[in-house]
Amino acid sequence: MLVATLALALSSFASLNALAGDLTGIRVSNSDGYSRVVMDLTSEAKNYTTNYNKETHVLTFLLKDTTNKMAKPIEQNTTKTGVLTGVGLQSKDSQLQLNLNANQDVNYNAFVLKNPNRLVVDLFSNYAQKTTKSISPNINLVRWNTNMKEGMVKAVAITADATVPFKVGVDANGKTLGQISQSYKVAIGAKGKGISFGDRSIAPGTTITSAKQLEGVASLRYNPQRGYSIVDKVPRVEGQTQKATLAVTSVDAPRVANSLILYTPSYGKNTGTNNYGYELTLKSNKVTSTGVGNSSIPSDGFVLSGHGTASTTLKAIKVGDTLTLKTTDELAQVSADGMTILQGGSIVLEDGRAVGKSNDGNKARTFVGTTKGRGLVILTIDKQEPQSVGVTSAEGAKLLADLGAVEGLELTNQGDVDIAVNKEMVNQSGAAPTLYEQILLLK
Repeated sequence: MLVATLALALSSFASLNALAGDLTGIRVSNSDGYSRVVMDLTSEAKNYTTNYNKETHVLTFLLKDTTNKMAKPIEQNTTKTGVLTGVGLQSKDSQLQLNLNANQDVNYNAFVLKNPNRLVVDLFSNYAQKTTKSISPNINLVRWNTNMKEGMVKAVAITADATVPFKVGVDANGKTLGQISQSYKVAIGAKGKGISFGDRSIAPGTTITSAKQLEGVASLRYNPQRGYSIVDKVPRVEGQTQKATLAVTSVDAPRVANSLILYTPSYGKNTGTNNYGYELTLKSNKVTSTGVGNSSIPSDGFVLSGHGTASTTLKAIKVGDTLTLKTTDELAQVSADGMTILQGGSIVLEDGRAVGKSNDGNKARTFVGTTKGRGLVILTIDKQEPQSVGVTSAEGAKLLADLGAVEGLELTNQGDVDIAVNKEMVNQSGAAPTLYEQILLLK
């Protein structure tokens, strides 16, 4: 039994001398394929290392300047079976070693909480399973249990080849999938009642002063002759100085060779780039600092990050110089004649490469992608912890690519969605059916 094992571990190892921080308690909670260990500390756990042995399934924490001052056995608040089988504590000099024994190969995620001080460890099964069921010769249902660094993830996907058209049902008052009267093979909630994907309507020559001006809506399009495609109506951005005009390659995307990326506060606190480039920090159209990589992004400014030829151009610009960001003509417009269109959200996958944000939090999300053969992939991921912790935009984009997509968008602000196959629910986003203003149908 887990309780006996934990109690024995505490009685076998004792610490006598109080140091900078004390371990005062350990609590364990379990669920299927998951265990959480919470360590109560008298000071913040700033200095610890971890090591995981895949052969023995033992995760070891070494907490420096910490001593064992636990006065009672380890607490458990559930009787469910998780992945944890035992805990061992051993003190040596000014260090406390914590061994977490698992009954299978696991992944883990450790993080620190304050007020009160805690070190939290989530252990979860490393098991992944993907099953595919044919709905028709051209449409498949995929159920996928996998995991990210933060925990387990449950996903449901629909794939269809380029010969399968879609239709969009619209009802301003909202309708559940169960209220659809017409026949279909697959129905997918595409836009929940009251959900906004954002809007991008900005004239060429507009000075960019806020990241909000660069937010926009991509769309899924279907043409019977060409299959599925994703189109993003994006304003091009230039940086203008007295001596040069700098063409921005992309906004809030990973920096690649010879690219010039504009980073906005929406991307996060830092650019996350390496030192093989050059960056300018901008505030109020002025260059305030320069650097080679991972620059801080000011809440009221931007960072221009260049690599290769683009970095050479940036190096000619000095602190104090004026640099104005402006929109130029929009990219070429694609005719919508003969197409079915579903307005979506932001682009997260380009040419098979994830460009979604990696620091926008683990959430329930839905993604729409197109394959190299012009087929369709729709992926929805819930967040019902601990069985599914959700994903970041970047993580979702990578899962979309694993399903064969090369281009992809996220249905921004939507969360996960209801999906029905032949009028039977295969994914429900909440306890009750959701009202949708737009529903995508595959027939």
